[in-house]
Amino acid sequence: MDYPSRIKAMLESDIAEMAAHVGDYAVHPGRDFTRKRKLGFSDLIGLLVSMGTGSLSHELMGYFDYDPKRKPSKSAFCQQRSKLSDGALRHLLRTFSSRFELGAYRGGYSLVACDGSSFCFGPDPSDLRTFHENRADTRGHNLMHAVALCDMMTGIYVDTVVQNGREKDEFAGMCQMVDAWDRAGKSIFVADRGFASYNVFAHIAEASLFFVIRAKDINVKRMLRSGELPDELDKEVRLVLSHSQAKSKRSQPQRADDYRLVSRDINFDYLSKDSPEYEMALRVVRFPVGKGFENVVTNLPADKFDPSEIKEIYRLRWGIETSFRKLKLNVGATELHSKRGLWVAQEIFARMILYDFCTAIALYVAELPEITCKRGSKHAHKVNFADAARACCAFLRGRARGPDVEELVAGSTSPVRSGRSFHRRHRLRSPSGQIYRPA
Repeated sequence: MDYPSRIKAMLESDIAEMAAHVGDYAVHPGRDFTRKRKLGFSDLIGLLVSMGTGSLSHELMGYFDYDPKRKPSKSAFCQQRSKLSDGALRHLLRTFSSRFELGAYRGGYSLVACDGSSFCFGPDPSDLRTFHENRADTRGHNLMHAVALCDMMTGIYVDTVVQNGREKDEFAGMCQMVDAWDRAGKSIFVADRGFASYNVFAHIAEASLFFVIRAKDINVKRMLRSGELPDELDKEVRLVLSHSQAKSKRSQPQRADDYRLVSRDINFDYLSKDSPEYEMALRVVRFPVGKGFENVVTNLPADKFDPSEIKEIYRLRWGIETSFRKLKLNVGATELHSKRGLWVAQEIFARMILYDFCTAIALYVAELPEITCKRGSKHAHKVNFADAARACCAFLRGRARGPDVEELVAGSTSPVRSGRSFHRRHRLRSPSGQIYRPA
């Protein structure tokens, strides 16, 4: 069996396993998905995962081969998807991604990036948990926010938490995924400064894992109790965290300089009446980047990871930023088919599963000799992910054969031009109208 067909069989097997225990993934176990319908549980999941950027009517017709006797109505699709529990698609994402080993970094380590991205839909002003008002002359928009873990070596999404835009909490999302982490080996979680939190540090340390997380100057100054920061720094600190500033309540008064106050308004899951103090060992590294300097907080040992390697590990984090771009523009995560937050969350998970499917095949083809040993070329070549995604999506929808997919992906490459950089543009992408989408 060719490799794309094996990956497709894996995904279908995971869906079949869920269908065999459908009560675990239904809103009302014992009642939902018990009757025979045109759109059963397996077809519903398969449709959500393989859905393209066309209108809902177009996607339903395409999935059921334009057969009017097999095609369900749009109303039937909405009724069926409302029966899916909140965790059904997340379970499939975690199960399917677990079939792929994490990429190796320095042998025994794996690098896992964490970041968040928002997905625009609507507008629906009645949904106060997701609606954001713009200026008075615009309609506003709704947002769902995804906090994702991505293997930095392979680009595979490992886990994701989807939150309402008005209620997003990236700290809590990362802690939730760290607590659910079940991969073997020594993993290093890498994140931007939006995840620098004592609670995040503690959750990762309690799981006997490692982290490399960027931090703002003001946070590092408070952590070190320093007025100014040097250009370069590599310092280990041992802190005692507490909700109280009362010196009389300190169990280690001789370590007065190590105590740090954690406000009761900030979540910290390891402080309570029975445990009023929590000790934490951290390492703060500061190094020059471009025209400025960056701070990184880590728990990696200094004798195994020097500042230059810490800097390189953090640099590799940028891969999750490009993965969000591919997810939205090449896999179609911006072309959603609902204005309901829970259903939008379903489609975000489904697009991530589809992204993992495409990425796994693209990674395999990238190792083929015709890619790695391209002769007569000035530059090294890589698989063109946009074309690879088109071929893989067509294959998953039954419109292409596995061997043809390998040939199509291998035949579409682009040169790797190192040293180029472009200004990053921050802009919100408006949702597409669901009726006027191209066929």
